[in-house]
Amino acid sequence: MQGKSSYQQSPSSGRRGDSPAARIIEDVLQETVVVFGMGFSHFVKLLFQKPIYAGIAAFVLYGTTLFCCYMGWHLRLLVWMAPELLGTKFLTWIYHQSVASHLCVASGLLTVCISVVLGFQLRFTRTKYQKLFQAIGLTNKVGECPVLVSHKDIDDKRLQLNFDTRNIGKARFEAATSDLEAAFGKAVESIEHGQNQKFILLTLTEKKLPNYVGFEEVCTKEKLKPYSFYIGRALDTVVQKDICDLPHMLIAGTTGAGKSCFFKQTLVGLLQSSPHMQMYLIDLKAGLEMIDFVDAPNVRVIKNMADAVYILKKMKLEMNARFAYLEKEKLKFIEPKRDKRERIIVAVDEASVLYMKRSKDDPEANLAAQAQRLTDDLSKLARAAGIHLILATQKVSKEIVATSIQENISARMCFKMNTLQGSLIMLGNKDASELPDTKGRGIWSLGNKLTVVQAPYISDVDIVDRCSRIKAEFAKEVRKLYQPMIEIPVQQKAASSELENAANGSKSANETDANTADSVGDLANAADAEGDEVCNL
Repeated sequence: MQGKSSYQQSPSSGRRGDSPAARIIEDVLQETVVVFGMGFSHFVKLLFQKPIYAGIAAFVLYGTTLFCCYMGWHLRLLVWMAPELLGTKFLTWIYHQSVASHLCVASGLLTVCISVVLGFQLRFTRTKYQKLFQAIGLTNKVGECPVLVSHKDIDDKRLQLNFDTRNIGKARFEAATSDLEAAFGKAVESIEHGQNQKFILLTLTEKKLPNYVGFEEVCTKEKLKPYSFYIGRALDTVVQKDICDLPHMLIAGTTGAGKSCFFKQTLVGLLQSSPHMQMYLIDLKAGLEMIDFVDAPNVRVIKNMADAVYILKKMKLEMNARFAYLEKEKLKFIEPKRDKRERIIVAVDEASVLYMKRSKDDPEANLAAQAQRLTDDLSKLARAAGIHLILATQKVSKEIVATSIQENISARMCFKMNTLQGSLIMLGNKDASELPDTKGRGIWSLGNKLTVVQAPYISDVDIVDRCSRIKAEFAKEVRKLYQPMIEIPVQQKAASSELENAANGSKSANETDANTADSVGDLANAADAEGDEVCNL
């Protein structure tokens, strides 16, 4: 009974699998089988991915193996490795087998060795990447990390990794771009879906962005498409965007980061690439920043608050008139060549001056509120009408640019920000606050995709020269306007000048309020009257 009881307590005590050594051997064998499977699968993929190199390698290996079998070197190797295990009879039996049999066995063993080596290499690489993902917190809800499926060298400086995402979305990869760059020690060039949504192609590069890119340089490298402008030089290419696809854009960055230069080169790019365009530049620094554009016949520079509100009112009226035209013609959007109406750009430099909330005693408070409301309407509705907004400011907040306007502008160019809060408002992350102190280095954001670029630099002399060429094209009738430019009436200019003097303190507070009301009233009446004429047309 005791023997039986002892047997029941340890029913498998005599089995080999229960000893520590046996368990270690079993684990090693299982790991070897798994590694062999991984390596063999990878080996077969390599054969199909690079058939020419695979054919050459197979031919060399076949010739080498055949020669070794013919010379009996494999048998000598076996005798040298285990002379006690291989007797004379066994060696004689092996020796008398055909050369083809020797070749098959040797080739099989060679394939197993290659597969095991590749498998261990792939397993080591997978483990390394999984540790990197765990370190930056890129895991799913059950703690699983993306698994490396394959990798390939695009060129001597770029590596593409194919990961099984383990149900981790592409947006999370993109949000972790800076962490991925720190973990891999390389710049992330692109993050794209692989053969389906379950796979992510992560392209890493050792290339670095230049610290300076000239406007002429990018023009030479890549010609602008119609209605497009340059974003800047990315790691692998020059990035340009069609204003029709955005349709509005917000530019922000601290002083000296390159915001103003990017703003100007964007306008130049649009003027050069767009055969049918009107541009209205609101520059409340007395028009001094935009003075280089005045030679272009299809550009108007607005210098004060009252005129800016007048132009915005006219834009809203033009938008409504275009909507009426589209409805009548049963169309969905304005196409300049077909509809004989230009695309219109309203660009605001230092938007904080135009939209900033003011105290009730400020003579321009009412105008600022009107500008906010009109811009809000345009940002929501003007896309189909072919009217686009470009706003530039040092920082973005709800006090400067209303939240409703921000929500309708998905395209953003953000340069160096001094605060984490500024970066979070513009991009939703801290990346802009961590940009280097390189003038022109910025982050282009459209949807969830972020691209670090070096924005092209353009000089004031170059702007004047290019605007002069555009003027010459209009003079030669190479370019023509379908619609007349919106001009500031003489009466409006006088009211604006009077309001500006009041704002500078040249008149008493009472006179200021009265004159402001009169100016705004004249402005509204003039704009509404002209709007009725447009609608009637």
